Amino acid sequence: MNLFENNIKLLRGHDPELARRAAEIPLPADIAVAAAKNGMPVPQVRSILLHSSYDPGREAQNAVSGFVHDNGRRTAVFGLGFGYHVRELMEKPSGGICVIEPSLPLFRAFLEHVDLEPFLPATRFWVGEPVPKLLARQRPSEWNLFVHKPSAQISDEYF
Repeated sequence: MNLFENNIKLLRGHDPELARRAAEIPLPADIAVAAAKNGMPVPQVRSILLHSSYDPGREAQNAVSGFVHDNGRRTAVFGLGFGYHVRELMEKPSGGICVIEPSLPLFRAFLEHVDLEPFLPATRFWVGEPVPKLLARQRPSEWNLFVHKPSAQISDEYF
């Protein structure tokens, strides 16, 4: 079983509908994936790298280091990329993490290149959902909000 198939199997146990949607969409041709200098995969959408081309993990540590949050609130993360910042946020105590990613094709690329197991069950993924549906799930005033800036840059109309 390859990484993508294993990730779909894992996701099916937590969110069967998202697993079905991700499995049905073809591998996106408009998302390039290159190796950073340290070998970690980095997605590129249009001409925008979503993580550092040198050390995505260190970049994520730096981005998250100043993030102040209320431990009792769920942390909403705007933008997934390949999840390096999400992994760092998982190290902070919180009321759980939900990742809001507008692009199902980018989520598919994530599943092709990143092991999903460390994210589950602590992280929920809300992918390609309309904003009103997201707002019906939980009021933004109840969230700690972390914005992944490159994701916001490629999806500014969503965020």
